[in-house]
Amino acid sequence: MAKNSSQWQVESVRCTVFPDRSESFDPTNWWVDVLDEQPDQVTTQPIEGKFKAQGAELGGALELSVQPLRIQWTLQPNPPDMQGETWEIPNVGGIERVSEFVAIVTRWLPIAPILSRLAFGAVLLDVVDDRKTGYDRLDRMLPNVDVDSSAMRDFLYQVNRRRASKVISGIQVNRLTKWSVATISPMSIQIDGSQQTIQRKLAEPIEALRLEVDINNVPSPDYIFSSDDAVRLFEELTAMGLEISEIGDAA
Repeated sequence: MAKNSSQWQVESVRCTVFPDRSESFDPTNWWVDVLDEQPDQVTTQPIEGKFKAQGAELGGALELSVQPLRIQWTLQPNPPDMQGETWEIPNVGGIERVSEFVAIVTRWLPIAPILSRLAFGAVLLDVVDDRKTGYDRLDRMLPNVDVDSSAMRDFLYQVNRRRASKVISGIQVNRLTKWSVATISPMSIQIDGSQQTIQRKLAEPIEALRLEVDINNVPSPDYIFSSDDAVRLFEELTAMGLEISEIGDAA
């Protein structure tokens, strides 16, 4: 195993689905049906067929965004508190947050419209002491890439390794990953009376190994998923993403 998955912090996690074009649906009660409480904020645009509900959940900001051809659940961190003595990279918690988020999605999928495509996405961060340590860890996570921690800067590696679904016959799954070492620092930006931009660093930068995963089924006009199949497929997509976070870039 390339690393202990418990070291990851979750910057964000999402579920994106694409309803069958022939489906009509009403998202008004989805939030209450799934979470058994009212959202903190609701925005509707009936003419465009758009709906958005937001609330404080799972240590961050949960959002349900609905468009006629695209529905997405997203969990993102709250704005950072810059009043304290220390600053941390915004996140919603450890890797266990992914399972808690998936539990919400799988409660929703049985009442969702008929779907033709599903995707699991997440951005994971592993804070390191310095850039070299980050590249050394990146080298262990990417066995097919020669990462030179002593010389490399601004490295970005992206790959899609397709795999056949084990829960639904005939389904191919895209496993897209992006790997890098990020330097993250909070900044304040002000524009003075002469329209000059003034930037001020609010804290020392933090280095972090960054993994972005996008796991989704290859689109096909022949794919229409029942509620049960949608739940099984999304759980598999999530498991594939978590596997990558544990063992790295492997076929």
